[in-house]
Amino acid sequence: MQFFAFTFPCCILYLIYIQDIVESIHRETQLVDQTGQSVHEELGMFALVITSHGAEGSVAGSDHKHIKLTDIYQLLSAKNFPAMKGKPKLIIIQACAGGWC
Repeated sequence: MQFFAFTFPCCILYLIYIQDIVESIHRETQLVDQTGQSVHEELGMFALVITSHGAEGSVAGSDHKHIKLTDIYQLLSAKNFPAMKGKPKLIIIQACAGGWC
């Protein structure tokens, strides 16, 4: 699937546990082609969209466990995602911040 008309390669996951979110982001940052080069080397940006329930500063998985937004940002840091170092990362989080959602 493509991310709207921008032709982003996409991976869509539904009803996933927090551990699955972490593993999916980590796996995406480590993807390589048949030559061993990151599949992200030639891309100009990275987009991540998460829609879920949440609390102030975190999002929840389908297991009702939470991950801090700062932990998600850390997974996408230059240290953990060197192929996208210096490139923009579009992160869209749609989640309530506590209370009734």
